[in-house]
Amino acid sequence: MSYSKLLKNIIDSSELSYKEVAEKCKANGKAIDPSYISKLVNNKISPPKDDISKAIASVCNGDSESLILEAYLEKAPQSIIKMFDKLRNMLIDITLNLIPEEQKELVIEIFKTMPLFTLLDSMTNETNNNLFSITENKSEIGISIKAFDDGMNPLIRENQNALISQKKSYENGDIIALTYIKSEDENIIFRKFYSLPNSNVLLIALNPSYNPIIIDKKEFIIVGYVTNVII
Repeated sequence: MSYSKLLKNIIDSSELSYKEVAEKCKANGKAIDPSYISKLVNNKISPPKDDISKAIASVCNGDSESLILEAYLEKAPQSIIKMFDKLRNMLIDITLNLIPEEQKELVIEIFKTMPLFTLLDSMTNETNNNLFSITENKSEIGISIKAFDDGMNPLIRENQNALISQKKSYENGDIIALTYIKSEDENIIFRKFYSLPNSNVLLIALNPSYNPIIIDKKEFIIVGYVTNVII
């Protein structure tokens, strides 16, 4: 995915106008003209410096790391681009061995256009310490919900409780609590969340025994996102 397309997705997801994005950036100490944002989105100019990408992603609740990496790739030497392409293809091959045959064509289409940083992050089973911390503080504001499977082990074990909060929109990499609409029960599970094109979502478990799932947003309900685990 190009920098301009990723930037457009981030801003569109925030439901903010270019003027509103610029105003919020200015309030945070980074002056950016709305017309400059428009030129970036429409690929009229080269990707900006990291601080501008970070500022826009921050006010839009977007993934700044993905934006910065896509900017770098557009300026990188061909040898570096080819190396990342090989890495992308390798990760796609690994994923294809983990999912049902009927989902493989869709996965290839999605992963070919997915921002590289998102793809790399979705393929790791390591804890993202910036998203998640463990605490014994049970008085923190939030709803305590029990996990009904072992998909997020070792972070959240089966029957372990986690604190859940809600927000307007969820970011790639968030650990969400969700329940399937068509499920016969109302059990809640936890998964890492990644938004995909065409209203699809990629749900990733940390436990390698659980396969990644691609599902339409209409098929599940997000209860909230994990802020802490109750030990």
